[in-house]
Amino acid sequence: GFDGTETRRDQRDWNAYQTTLSGALGKNGDNSDNSYHVITGKGLTDATVLDGFTITDGNANGEDYSWRSGGGLYCNGSGSGTQCSPTLRNLTFSDNYAKYGGAIYNDGTSGGVSSPMLTNVTFSRNTSDQSGGAIYNGGSNGTSSPTLTNVIFSDNTSKNSDGGAIYNDSTQNGVCSPTLTDVIFSGNKAASEGGAIYNDGSKNGTCSPTL
Repeated sequence: GFDGTETRRDQRDWNAYQTTLSGALGKNGDNSDNSYHVITGKGLTDATVLDGFTITDGNANGEDYSWRSGGGLYCNGSGSGTQCSPTLRNLTFSDNYAKYGGAIYNDGTSGGVSSPMLTNVTFSRNTSDQSGGAIYNGGSNGTSSPTLTNVIFSDNTSKNSDGGAIYNDSTQNGVCSPTLTDVIFSGNKAASEGGAIYNDGSKNGTCSPTL
C-alpha cells in the first residue's frame, strides 16, 4: 500500500498501490503448478491482522482434504481447542481455485472454531469445483460463524455443486451462523443450489445466518 515516498504509516493507500500475494509459481497463464494455498493460518485470534493485499492464483487441487480447500486462504481451526479467527480487512481475493472454498476455507470442524472477521473485502472470479465458489464455512461438528462487513461477492462460481459465493456447513451438530452486514452479491452462480448462499443445517446442525 505504499509507493515509497511516505513518511508515516497512516499515509498508506492500499487501493492506489496494490501489493499482491500470489500462488503463481511457474509460467504465466499455467496454473497447474500453483501453490495449493496462498496463505495458511492456524491458532489465530482476532489479534492477527491481514490488511491491504490482493490474494490471487491459489490452486487447491491436491489429494489431501486440506490441499483441496481454500485456494487463497486455508484457515485451519480444526480440532478441539483449536481456532483460526483472524482479522481480515481491505483485501481482494481474485482468481483463486479450490475443490471447496475457492478463495477461503474456514475449517472449524471436529470441535474447533474458525470465525474470522472480514471488513472491506472483495471476492471476484473465484471458483470451486464443488461447494463455495468464494467461501466455505466448515462448522461440521464444530463452529464456523464469520462476521462480514462491507464485503462484495462478484462473479464467483461453484462449478459442480452448491453455493456460488458462500457455502455454510453446520452438519453433525455443528454451528455455522455467519453475520453479514452491507454485503453485495452480484453475478455469482452454482451448478446446483444456492447461486449466492447455500445453508446446510442437516444432521442436527445449526445454520442460521444473519443478514
